[in-house]
Amino acid sequence: MNLREIFPDLFGSTVTAFVLSTVVAVTSEIPFLLPFGVFIFCGPITALACEAILSCNPDYLEMKEGGRSWIGLIAFLVVSVIGSAVVSRFSGLGFWESFAYTSMIVAVAQAVNGIIIEIEDNSPGGWLNPGNRKRD
Repeated sequence: MNLREIFPDLFGSTVTAFVLSTVVAVTSEIPFLLPFGVFIFCGPITALACEAILSCNPDYLEMKEGGRSWIGLIAFLVVSVIGSAVVSRFSGLGFWESFAYTSMIVAVAQAVNGIIIEIEDNSPGGWLNPGNRKRD
């Protein structure tokens, strides 16, 4: 695992966690540290965990991609906004308060899903490690 290569992603996800936490804390009654802890887990900590899992794969250096894309952040925001609109419509909460709750739920779901997929794909016989299948 090379931290120098993933440092820009860690810095960007930490800044994103801070900004989202500030939005959540300002628009709801949730204290700042709760969303910040959730988004830090879902951003840099999950990135480090996935990188550590990926680095255990024997073909790790061949699989390294170029830079990361913003597609994940855009997908997160789209799902959070749509979920917030639905929750605020049926729950009686305001849009921003439902955005606070929905964004934290979506972030945790994406982080856990990413870690599980990384483990499955890099285990012997997985999608990224097909040649090392264990023989029965």
